[in-house]
Amino acid sequence: MAVLPGTPNNDTLLGTNLNDTILGAEGDDSLRGRNGNDSLNGNDGNDTLFGEVGNDFLDAGASGNDFLDGGTGNDTLFGSVGNDTLFGQAGNDILEGKKGNDTLDGGTGTDSLLGGEDNDFLTGGIGRDTLNGGLGNDTLIGGATGDILIGGSDDDIFVLATGEGVDQIRDFVFDQDQIGLSGSLTFEQLTITQSGSNALIQVTDTGESLATVSNANATAFESDNFINEFNI
Repeated sequence: MAVLPGTPNNDTLLGTNLNDTILGAEGDDSLRGRNGNDSLNGNDGNDTLFGEVGNDFLDAGASGNDFLDGGTGNDTLFGSVGNDTLFGQAGNDILEGKKGNDTLDGGTGTDSLLGGEDNDFLTGGIGRDTLNGGLGNDTLIGGATGDILIGGSDDDIFVLATGEGVDQIRDFVFDQDQIGLSGSLTFEQLTITQSGSNALIQVTDTGESLATVSNANATAFESDNFINEFNI
């Protein structure tokens, strides 16, 4: 195990094939874990952290607008108070944006994404993921394979698309949240029916199921609850 400390300057710190602890300092640092199960902390500044190979722990640190990339393995990524970008990449990853307007992308695998505070943009990627916006006005895109979408508090947008499985929208709030219909999809193309205590959203022409909305009355949905042709 190696411990690699940074300086007050803008550092480039490279790990080894061992399980390393890599610590940035006050500057805008670049940290790479390489092989092994590594722990990276950016500390202050606008930092770039790459876990690369192994099951890594990446912490953006105290402040700054940081970029975190887990690489391969089952990684844990934490943002900071800035506007951070977190990519889980391959593996079953845990991503948490914390404060700031953050962008989270799980990549492949079964991932868990939590936006935290402020207005966040969450994408699950490939795999059965769980997305939770937390506080703020968040946008949630499950991606390929059916995912669990939890907006949290405030005004959230749940994005649905054809060919991406059946998502579960767990906490849709009428007159607050909206459902974004990706591509050329519109409200007029949908059929919404009751399935137990849930509302089932389907494409009328094909019968494809897009999502279930938990504890929702199907007849309560109107065009105002949707954003037609929602494109990022």
